Amino acid sequence: MKTIENLIDRHKGRRVLIIGAGSSIKEYENKINTFIHEENPITIGINNITGMFISDYHLWTNTERFRNFGKNILPESELLLGAGIHLKTVREVIGPVNYTLINFTDMKEGVSVGYKKGKIFGFFRTAGCLSIMIAHLMGAKDVSIVGMDGYSFYKKDELLSGKKSHHCYGVGFTDTAIWETCIKKDNLIKSALEGLKNYGIDLKILASTIYKDFYGGF
Repeated sequence: MKTIENLIDRHKGRRVLIIGAGSSIKEYENKINTFIHEENPITIGINNITGMFISDYHLWTNTERFRNFGKNILPESELLLGAGIHLKTVREVIGPVNYTLINFTDMKEGVSVGYKKGKIFGFFRTAGCLSIMIAHLMGAKDVSIVGMDGYSFYKKDELLSGKKSHHCYGVGFTDTAIWETCIKKDNLIKSALEGLKNYGIDLKILASTIYKDFYGGF
């Protein structure tokens, strides 16, 4: 099993594109593909995006999503798994597959963004935010992001009626979250993005997003 140490400066000076599982990647699919063709970035996919994109790396940190969708992981992508996903679960879902273990903290208070001896420190809230730090450790010159729409980007009635979904693959368990909870989640993610930017990472979100302070569209 590999660790974060194996990723340090692996892609020094390269552009990185993070592909989240937000619904907007369906709308922006052509623009995303054009960006990949023209900029030739290293790509990091988050959760169940394999129906639309094959990424260089594929990051999972949520055990429930991994159980539900891990079978969709493609062998073309190098697998990155958060330390919270137990080895037993990995073997049950995908068998004896090689992957890189991502050891990290996720604490809102008392921990600054950083990296030391194989462990990432800070508050990230989502795999998407964590992947920004991973890209930085890989040596990325800048980080672009798609599919980070936000939990409150779509209207409450659109989500409850099924007209819209938080996810590119259809309705997931967060679509039925209490609206106030969605807003709280977005505030936490905004805080995590601010921490990463203040750490010195050049990042921007290219597609539709609730996090307007970080938008730098196509």
